[in-house]
Amino acid sequence: MLALITALPGKLKLWISIAGAVIVAVAIAYMRGRSAGADARDAAEMKRRQAAMKEARKIENEVAGLSDDELDRRLSRWLRH
Repeated sequence: MLALITALPGKLKLWISIAGAVIVAVAIAYMRGRSAGADARDAAEMKRRQAAMKEARKIENEVAGLSDDELDRRLSRWLRH
């Protein structure tokens, strides 16, 4: 393969080198973009999970302070009679 490249005229070698560099640059930009997209997706998922955990904690604290009668009244709408 190296012998094939060395046998090419000087300008053709230059253009092949430039084309190779452009292909590598595009591939690197593509991979960085995919990585950044994945990082953004992961950050959004973490934020959504934190909000859900905060809401669950708020509800757990609210329910923990209810009397038995109040808890039964609130739970009765979720039960079949």
